[in-house]
Amino acid sequence: MCSTMCESVAANVMWIERAQRLPHFRGGWWRLLSATLMVLITTSPAAAIETEIADSSIVAHRPSDDAALCHLIGESVLQQYAATICLEARQLPAPQRYETLVSWVLPAHAHGFRLQGAFRRSVTATGQAEAADQHVHELNAYPESNWLLSPAIDLVQVASKLDKLGDLKRRIESIQPADKDQTIARTTLLTLFEIKRGDVQAVQRRLEARFAWQRDSKNSGSASQRWPDLLVLWSVAGNPKTSHLLSEDLFGAFSDLHQYNADFELDVVNDYLRLLKGRCYAADRRANDPQVNSAIPAASNVYDVFSRSDAATHSAARPLTRFHIGSTSAFKISGHENDYLAYRGPITGDFEVNGEVATYPGAFTELMVHAAAVVPVREGTHLSIGAMSKGNREIALDRKLEEIESSSHLRCVVRNGVVTHFFNGRSVLEHDQKPLSAPWVALKSWRGTLSEIRNLQFAGSAQIPDSIDLLSDASLSGWASYFDPALNQGLGQWNTAVGDDHTIHLVSNLPSGIDGSFDEDLIRYVRPIVWDAEISYEFQYQAGTIAVHPALGRTVFLITPAGVRIHQLTDGKFERSQLRPDNASDPGPNDDETKGKPPLHNGWNAIKIQIHGDVCTVSLNGQSVVQVQVPAHTARKFGLFRYRDQTRCVVRNLQLRGDWSNTLPVIQQQPLANREVAKLNQRAAELPDHFVHDFRNGVPAELFDFEGDTTTLTKRDDGVRMVRSADAGVRAINACMMIHGDFDISVGYKDLHISDGQPTWHCGIGLAIRLENSTFDRCALYRRRDRMHGHHYVGFGQKEMNAAGKSVWIGGANVVDESTSGRLRLVRRANQIYGLHAVGDSPSFRVVTTTTVPPGPIGVQGLQLVTEVGQGLDTSVTWTALDVRADRIDPLTVNDQAQTIEMLNSLREQKRAEKTDFTKQTPSEAGFYSTSDELGKMVSDGDGVTVTVQGDSFLKRYSLMKPISSAADFDIQTEFEILRLDRGYPDEASSEVSLQIQLASRQTVEINDAALDIFEAAIILRRKPDGTFVLRPRIVARTPTGSTVYRAIHSIPVTMPDQYRIVQHERTLYFLYSEAGSPESKVIATYPLQHKLSATKVGLWVNAGREQRVASAVWKQLRLHGTPDLLQGVFQFLHALPTQP
Repeated sequence: MCSTMCESVAANVMWIERAQRLPHFRGGWWRLLSATLMVLITTSPAAAIETEIADSSIVAHRPSDDAALCHLIGESVLQQYAATICLEARQLPAPQRYETLVSWVLPAHAHGFRLQGAFRRSVTATGQAEAADQHVHELNAYPESNWLLSPAIDLVQVASKLDKLGDLKRRIESIQPADKDQTIARTTLLTLFEIKRGDVQAVQRRLEARFAWQRDSKNSGSASQRWPDLLVLWSVAGNPKTSHLLSEDLFGAFSDLHQYNADFELDVVNDYLRLLKGRCYAADRRANDPQVNSAIPAASNVYDVFSRSDAATHSAARPLTRFHIGSTSAFKISGHENDYLAYRGPITGDFEVNGEVATYPGAFTELMVHAAAVVPVREGTHLSIGAMSKGNREIALDRKLEEIESSSHLRCVVRNGVVTHFFNGRSVLEHDQKPLSAPWVALKSWRGTLSEIRNLQFAGSAQIPDSIDLLSDASLSGWASYFDPALNQGLGQWNTAVGDDHTIHLVSNLPSGIDGSFDEDLIRYVRPIVWDAEISYEFQYQAGTIAVHPALGRTVFLITPAGVRIHQLTDGKFERSQLRPDNASDPGPNDDETKGKPPLHNGWNAIKIQIHGDVCTVSLNGQSVVQVQVPAHTARKFGLFRYRDQTRCVVRNLQLRGDWSNTLPVIQQQPLANREVAKLNQRAAELPDHFVHDFRNGVPAELFDFEGDTTTLTKRDDGVRMVRSADAGVRAINACMMIHGDFDISVGYKDLHISDGQPTWHCGIGLAIRLENSTFDRCALYRRRDRMHGHHYVGFGQKEMNAAGKSVWIGGANVVDESTSGRLRLVRRANQIYGLHAVGDSPSFRVVTTTTVPPGPIGVQGLQLVTEVGQGLDTSVTWTALDVRADRIDPLTVNDQAQTIEMLNSLREQKRAEKTDFTKQTPSEAGFYSTSDELGKMVSDGDGVTVTVQGDSFLKRYSLMKPISSAADFDIQTEFEILRLDRGYPDEASSEVSLQIQLASRQTVEINDAALDIFEAAIILRRKPDGTFVLRPRIVARTPTGSTVYRAIHSIPVTMPDQYRIVQHERTLYFLYSEAGSPESKVIATYPLQHKLSATKVGLWVNAGREQRVASAVWKQLRLHGTPDLLQGVFQFLHALPTQP
């Protein structure tokens, strides 16, 4: 019976401590009972701890008392009083403290090693508070170093002070542990000695051995086992001689570190372990971030850090919230509960915010805009929606999200009163904008999760309000209850009601509880007041029944008709100190209380709280009633307080005004924005050449060429719709230009549809470039489903040409993205290629990846808008606009047709000419020889030379060839008539009539490795499957590896040409034609040359497509214009021909 009674007493010691703080329990018998238990627990054979019992002193008890106490109370209960041991021992002189701690920590008659400790918040917080900055502070600068109470650590500290470390170590080594737990405890103490001495090698060996195995969190004694681990790691981090030994690898022993644990003690220990791990990670990031000190402006001037704390989390002494700020990222070092990294000022109007967050296992961050944050749950099938108070609600998504990978893109757009949340490019939630009682933008994360944010940036037409109505939102989205966070969606006993004046009133429940219990109740605005600010409101007062008091941080201003008193907020039932709930004091010596009584009267009263620097002034009905100093490191959260057993509350017209910035900083001044993107944008604006095309104007042939069936292209009011299947559609839209130097290319798309079937190949769209550099790189940025798993990505791919002339894959990168509209962007700066993507109409781009390429231009038609599709699938998209900026854009055409033709004609007149008239000469007489497939035939008569070719199962050709030799610029023209040119089949070689000129370098010249060796220029007439005719100027070249490449320059729709002309002048090829019956010629293309070329052969070609397609043309004339060198070569060739019979 005695044993049962003692166990009951021991189990209720904490209740006794709390009870004695209540006004009802003020008698001496309560003090006597509590003090008697504390003396039994805290006194030791070596030293007496002074404790008041009826004004008497307690002296040390005998060793036998230890055994009796352990048997009576229980060792596990006794160890819960380690914090009391620490606090009491710290009041003793060093020698007595040493003996007291030795008696507690080292084994005695009835107990083994005692290593347990506790976390207790200091009455006054000192050290570095909640913050976001670029520094990784010394651990001893954290107030948590004072909150971690450990008799073992204190013993090592005082032993070192008294020069007794060696003696203490010998005593410990002489003790033989009784079991595994005691062996771990003994090893822990020896490790603490080595850390204190700074024995780096010994400590390193200890760490490697200790953390080589995984901890089991499911073990019932996990908290007691993990506590010694924390002592070792904390001590290592706190000693400058050993702090460098602390690394992230050591924390691999704790696999559950970022999970909630139902064991309260273990959960708090994990909080402190995460703090240590976070410091390691931040230090490593800082060391590898050369631009960390160049972040402009300082993050602490732009972002605030805070947490939604409550009585339970505050009492548990969970760590403060801290973020480390890098040059473009922020990482959470430690968390308290629901943690926030928030932009300092309120934001309204039309704007957007987006960024990337880490989403690898254990990591997640929510983007909160106007007190609403979303996070995917249940494997991406649902969405959890949360506010600033405790408690979330869930909604089902219409379809499952893509699998979340290590990084995710968050975006929120506020426009025209509608708020839209995006997750990896996909709109997941849209709702009307609430009245703005919490117009804040913040990153939110639970204390246990890793939170890492990169490239966070704001854009749009944001407005900054002068004031905020904190009661404009009837749901109180910016508020939270301090004592009852689990009730009423986190609002406890507080609600809103519409008053007789038609305004929203904040009201509390009617008085409840035990009269005289001084039952505290507080509702707080979660965001702290970090600016100089003014808070004003009206409240009802009715003596004895209705009253409410303002609070700032943990200071409550109790305003009564008799005066103002200061109440220090407790943690209610969780309070661990002796602070009473009815505590009240006069303003301190550094504070000022206005003389006279406050003008408080029944009915409505007006309060104004002004905060300037560290001074807070409270005015009532226009009269200042108290002025106090705000303690350093106070979390300056405004709240409304009452004793719920005494009064109810009614408040209205609650306004907040602050000296926050009235403008949103530009991207270069946003600390977490990607300044690399800002630099790219700035450089883009400086590029001299600019081309832009709005696809609402269609796809003009003089600007674009196509690969595939153009019948699937549709001009619409918002752009050009392109549809692609495996069997039909356009594979690519090619820009007919060359782009030199640095460039910045973007294309807009919308209404992207990618079918859901099982992919047999990549399926989607892309922006691609083909470089004429030494490796002939092809770089592309895609929005597609991948061919392996069908996942939606924005992906970057790079190919290059190998020595064998084959295009091979060399690398790429993917980011999960489900957007159906956006912009693809490729940028070159020097030898760097950037792939970027923007979601929807966002002005903010995300860097997908970068790569290095050799120099070289984007070749002719090397800028492509491509589609990809697998068998049985389809892709469709609307292209909206193409924007190209570059050092130089060559459109491969002329600005002034008439002036150019006049110039070319004038030059031609200065050259000697050699004319072949096929109506008077046979080809052989004119120096031509023919090549023909078996189904081609030629007839020479007074009409000219008629060539007819018919295809069978293969393409058939007939050509007339003539060798020539030029030593300077040339001008070659032919006249002809098309008799028949059958239309071709899609994706097959078509029937053609062409002029082809073989070319060669005139002399040995220095050519860079990327240069194409151009050996042919041609003009080709084709008939498309739809019956229309197109004219294609083309060059053919060899790459440095010897591969042959064909480069069409344009594809121009024509009616029926009767003349081709190719001219070389001043390192430029000109391609001209004229329509039948028209005397006017037209330049359809140009092509730049690195050096002048010689014309070595001219060819007149007629090709017929397969399946009995027929092509027939009459060649009438050929004119060669050039210098005497050119014609001399022709004459020499003719002279060498044998005499005709």
